[in-house]
Amino acid sequence: TVEGCRYTTRRREYDRFNREAAAREAKVRFGPDGRRLRRGIGVALVYHGAGFTGSGEVRLASQAAVELAPDGRPRVLAGSTEIGQGTKTVFAQIVAGELGIPADMVEVADADTAFVPDSGPTVASRTLMVVGGLVGQAAASLRESLERLAGQPLNGPEDFLAASRRWLAERGPLRMDAKYRKPDFVVWDDDTYRGDAYPVFSYAAC
Repeated sequence: TVEGCRYTTRRREYDRFNREAAAREAKVRFGPDGRRLRRGIGVALVYHGAGFTGSGEVRLASQAAVELAPDGRPRVLAGSTEIGQGTKTVFAQIVAGELGIPADMVEVADADTAFVPDSGPTVASRTLMVVGGLVGQAAASLRESLERLAGQPLNGPEDFLAASRRWLAERGPLRMDAKYRKPDFVVWDDDTYRGDAYPVFSYAAC
């Protein structure tokens, strides 16, 4: 896999660095202050809260939706703006994953709140984690509706388009909305300002 190749490459780089470091260490060197110079490998770990602190996300009550476009393709409706961080790409990928179709089949509507739900502001690293979760929930609900109509699971883009176009022909528009709900495991007290400050985190290592 790609990840396997990346791991193998990193491991080789790590091993090479260790060999070179060991060779350097064999030659004792000293700095201006007389202390022995050493070289090693540093590791940096970080986790970063995503979304509004405390009860902020509950107060925002953000929403997102997925609907069927007239040609039967899914269309994402969200108020999160694309400012170079890849919003349109990840929303399409999330919906595609839920529906079992290619990402290029998914349309992402412009973030004009005259037409799309209020998904809250595009700040606080929340677009993918919080709004993306709502988009995924809406897509899952849309799939469930289409599978009930089809009477069977949808396996691939052909099944999806057949079911969606049948729905449009027989029942008209189909739109599924999702609204943010605080996970039960997140506990926050506004009075004492204590508890779980964030509902989700991103992680990194270097």
